[in-house]
Amino acid sequence: MSDSSGVFTSETGSAQASISGLVGAAELVRLRWVAVIGQLVTVVVVRFGLGIELPMVPLSCLILLTAASNVTFAAWVGRSRGAIEGIDRARERWVLAMILALDLTLLTAMLYFTGGVANPFALFYMVNLGLSASVVERRWAWGLFALTAVGYLLLLIAYVDLPVLRQTTDRPGPFGTSLPPIRHWGSLAAFLACGAVIVHFSARVNRELRLREQALRDAGEQRARTEKLEALATLAAGAAHELATPLSTIAVVAKELDRTLGRLAADPSAREDMGLIRREVDRCRTILDRMASDAGQPSGEPLRISTVGHLLERVVAGLDGRNEVVTQFESGAESARLRLPIEGTAQALRGLVRNAIDASPSGLSIVLSAALVGPNMVALRVRDRGSGMTEAILQRVSEPFFTTKPPGAGMGLGVFLARTLVERLGGSLSFESAPHQGTVATVLLPLLDASANERPQP
Repeated sequence: MSDSSGVFTSETGSAQASISGLVGAAELVRLRWVAVIGQLVTVVVVRFGLGIELPMVPLSCLILLTAASNVTFAAWVGRSRGAIEGIDRARERWVLAMILALDLTLLTAMLYFTGGVANPFALFYMVNLGLSASVVERRWAWGLFALTAVGYLLLLIAYVDLPVLRQTTDRPGPFGTSLPPIRHWGSLAAFLACGAVIVHFSARVNRELRLREQALRDAGEQRARTEKLEALATLAAGAAHELATPLSTIAVVAKELDRTLGRLAADPSAREDMGLIRREVDRCRTILDRMASDAGQPSGEPLRISTVGHLLERVVAGLDGRNEVVTQFESGAESARLRLPIEGTAQALRGLVRNAIDASPSGLSIVLSAALVGPNMVALRVRDRGSGMTEAILQRVSEPFFTTKPPGAGMGLGVFLARTLVERLGGSLSFESAPHQGTVATVLLPLLDASANERPQP
């Protein structure tokens, strides 16, 4: 009558698979304790509540053996959690298979002392087999099936007879029929218990499958964004390389022509046109520099430790209009520590702040705030005073090259690149906005583990 749970593993990586296996193992420990309690309660009710004679000594020993094995199993799970990176996945599956084999053996032994296959709780064989298929790989599952078949065959040949399982009753029931014999009531109890286990684990399997499918979709979206980012970086680097030389040539020639026109006392309008050419060349250079800076995020920058306060200082320090940004910290947020590429993250946040400045009317300040969210996350919020965004714009705001700014004022890459960087760090970027109510951009970043001893780095 022992239960077992499924181990739901992801094949995307050995560490993630080991973590999923240990979660299933921990669940199996809890369910085996439930099985011990259920076995003990059943034996006590049948023996002392219904007055049916049972071989108490062997049944008590089997229950104690289940409890003792679960203590050992729980200790193994605890040690494995403490050394999760060193887990041997094959050994883990072997241990789980042995535990399930032990459960089937103990179930066979308990059925031997309680009437064999005539015992209604023999139905738990099917439950244990179904759960085993969710816990171990196919070859182990077939091995457990063979063990079950052998146990069932032995119970057909040898068992301790319980006369109560063969008795009938002639006591009248409430509808003029005879009351069912005791074995039928036992069948009802076994049916309800097995049904509850099946429903519980079917729901668990479905939930884990949905979570895994969502994780795969998220990973696919992240990979697509990464590929777009790499394409943008390649495009920016190529454009900067190909255009830098001709723009430099144009700038040099325009400068020489401007000097020549000055010596020749040419028409002032011609010199103005030459000055316009030089300004437009400088503008092209600025655009190329911005493309290279934005699309070529410092992916090679090492991860360093920084406080939230230091990070926001870097963000504000790189802005032209510092007086337009008000920095606010909730209690404890300023000294909270992060591990990230400081310059790259500050650059991404700076782009969000610049967007907020551009969206707000002149003279109104932008609020850059930090607040702790739970024990391991910090929320960095950028609040503007602009006209807000419609739902249609909100849906597209993270797309590359999408911008609501006038031509030449922006490339539509800042939000896309900021989101890509933040998600690489294990965080998220979201927006809240409504027309005429402004916009709040929220960046969630994971905090550094409090057990880490490293000091913040400049």
